Amino acid sequence: MIGGTDFVIPTAAGATGLEACLRVVERHWPDAVAEDAERATPLVRLRDLTGDAQAELFVYPDAATARKWDELGAVPELIGTMIHFTLSDTSITVTVDDVPPTEIRMMLDEMSRALTSRGSPGNGIVHAPGAAKPAG
Repeated sequence: MIGGTDFVIPTAAGATGLEACLRVVERHWPDAVAEDAERATPLVRLRDLTGDAQAELFVYPDAATARKWDELGAVPELIGTMIHFTLSDTSITVTVDDVPPTEIRMMLDEMSRALTSRGSPGNGIVHAPGAAKPAG
């Protein structure tokens, strides 16, 4: 990521809320893969993730893009090709590029709606508290 912006979606939905977010991503990126950001696990297709609630995930459009991130790091050509999810008891934080491309903005809107629809514990607000700059 070149810079980064955190979008905090208030929800107590926990792992179920994260699964809803990942379903949104999969609709846009059908070949999406994820890795557990805390344990650096091997890549897993979103549809193959187990029910275990990972607290942090890096999600990429496909395995080839994930490999490019491993090889090149945060370079301009990879803008808009990774989403970082962080799950807490009260929210899901979605970290994206400072200026996310249209498709990612659409995903953010869909995630917020999915977590704030009737019957969901969210409150309909997505907060963008500021940029989180990566080290280095």
